[in-house]
Amino acid sequence: MSDLYATPIAQQYPHHPENGVAKLVGVVKSQGEKIREATSNLLRSAGIWVAPSGMTIKSSLTVEGDLAATGSTQIDGTLDVGAQTTIGGTLGVTGVTTLGAATSVTGELSVTGSATFSGDTEIGGNARITGTLSLPAGIIDNDALMNPIQFVDVFASDSGLNYSTSQTSLATCTLTVPAGFTKFTFSGAGIARCYNTSGATVYLYTQTRSKVVGRNTWSGATCQDTVANGFQSTVSAPHSVTHPIPPESTQVQVWVDVQTTASVAAHASNFVTVEGVAFFSR
Repeated sequence: MSDLYATPIAQQYPHHPENGVAKLVGVVKSQGEKIREATSNLLRSAGIWVAPSGMTIKSSLTVEGDLAATGSTQIDGTLDVGAQTTIGGTLGVTGVTTLGAATSVTGELSVTGSATFSGDTEIGGNARITGTLSLPAGIIDNDALMNPIQFVDVFASDSGLNYSTSQTSLATCTLTVPAGFTKFTFSGAGIARCYNTSGATVYLYTQTRSKVVGRNTWSGATCQDTVANGFQSTVSAPHSVTHPIPPESTQVQVWVDVQTTASVAAHASNFVTVEGVAFFSR
C-alpha cells in the first residue's frame, strides 16, 4: 500500500482531553481566589476586616473630605475633633473624646463616664448637679471667700443752692467698683431743703437716682412738698436698687435731682444731700 494512505501513529496526532472547558473554568476560579486573597491580605495588613456584617478598622482613619453618617455611629476609642462640629442629634460618648474647636450640640448631650474640661466652659442656661460637686483647693481665691460682699458708705452734699424750674442733678457721689464684683446695690435717700424767697408758694420736687457709669439710670420715687414764701421745707426721697455690673465698668454713681415750680434764689439754708450704703457683691 502506498505510504500516502498509511495508518497514522499517536505521535502525529496527540490526544486532546475532553474536559478542556472545565479546566479553563478551574484556572479562572483559581485566579479569582488568588486575587481575593491578595486583596484581603492587603486590607488586613492595614488593619481592615470586611465581612457581610460590616467593616472593622483597627488602625487610624483619616477623612479629608466630608463624612456623613446617616445611621448609628459607635466609637469605642479616642475621637479627636479638630474643626468646628455640629451635632444635631443625641451624642453618646463612652470613651475619651477631645474637642479642639467650637462644638455646638443642639440635641441632648449624655455623658455616662468621666468628663474633663481643661479650658474655659460657659453654661448659658440652668445647670443641675445631682451628685457631689467637688472643687479642688484654691480654685476659688481666698479674697472671694473671705470678702463675698464689700460695703461702702455713700455720702455727698451741696449747699447754699438756688433752685429752678428745670431738673438739676446735685450731690453726686461717685464710687469705684472693686475688682471682681458683679453687682452694685444702693439703699439710702436723697434729701433737699428749700428756703423759699420767690415771693409765692412753690412745690419742691426731689428724686434720688443711680447708675453704673455708661449704663442706664434707675430712679426712685419723686417726692414733693409745698413751701410757702418765707418758709422752708425738707423733702426726703428714698431709693433702693441693685445694678448688674458689666466686666468693663469701673464706676457707679448716686445723686439727687431737684426742681421747684418757681425760681428760688440761693440761700445758706438750701442744701441737697445723698446718703446711704452701697454694697458690692460677686
